Amino acid sequence: MGSNLPHVFQKSDKDLFVCGVVVQFLEDFWGSQFLQLPECNQLKELLFKQSLSGLKVSGKTNLKLRLLVNQLENTHNFKRIALLCECLHTIINGFKDCTPLSSQEVILLNTKDKYRIDKVLSFTMENFKGSIRLEEIASIA
Repeated sequence: MGSNLPHVFQKSDKDLFVCGVVVQFLEDFWGSQFLQLPECNQLKELLFKQSLSGLKVSGKTNLKLRLLVNQLENTHNFKRIALLCECLHTIINGFKDCTPLSSQEVILLNTKDKYRIDKVLSFTMENFKGSIRLEEIASIA
């Protein structure tokens, strides 16, 4: 998922046990020059264009990525960075197995707007089974 894409996950059944692994990194954690290398063109495309709307990874690419992310969770030091690069490389090489999650354009938000939207999303997720009145959600926003 791109950095400014709102994301909230909900279970289809309240009694269902689910877990997830989140891998976060800053856009510039490689420094200012690394992504300028010609070898990084596909990586730049993935990070700053293709992933902005979120990507669903399926098929063989999903299976490979799942194994790598599980390793990533329990790896330390430089190996962790190498595994992150391998995860990104796997997505690039298996991009045929990726489909966008959202068709809407991502709008960059300022911090105040992001905070307000996060409050609305949280309230909606906590109360989605009941009726939500416009006045109620407007007061939260």
